[in-house]
Amino acid sequence: MILDEIDKSLIRELLKDARQPYSELSKHVGIANSTTIERIKKLQEKGVINGFSLSLDYRKLGYDLCAFVQVLINDPKNEDSFVSALNDFHEVEECHFITGDYSYLLKIRTRNSADLEDFLKNKLNSLAGVIRANTVVALSSPKQKGRIEI
Repeated sequence: MILDEIDKSLIRELLKDARQPYSELSKHVGIANSTTIERIKKLQEKGVINGFSLSLDYRKLGYDLCAFVQVLINDPKNEDSFVSALNDFHEVEECHFITGDYSYLLKIRTRNSADLEDFLKNKLNSLAGVIRANTVVALSSPKQKGRIEI
């Protein structure tokens, strides 16, 4: 999909602050308020904008542990059920299909190491097709959100 400069400007402004009113977006981009609303609506319909989300401080919510788990699935026929099962696990923040020696990379959030151990033993390892998992715990996360150049 090719975006024009107005769409790119709208996206850049929304990345700075997705909560700013349409009137502010219109001023920053230099278009009418009604045009701003219509363009954002079209970007959503085309799937360029998938939604608006919160950025949380997980530690302040009691989720002190962030871990990355590489998971090897034994057979591609088990992958759909594996991915589907992840939707039932609140601990899984992200799931990525990856290259290399493993099949998936998961980003996990738990309150502590005991909860991580419980997740690994009783949830992840119980899924059909999981034959190996490699876990790395993040000690801190100095940069979590990146921005692509639009």
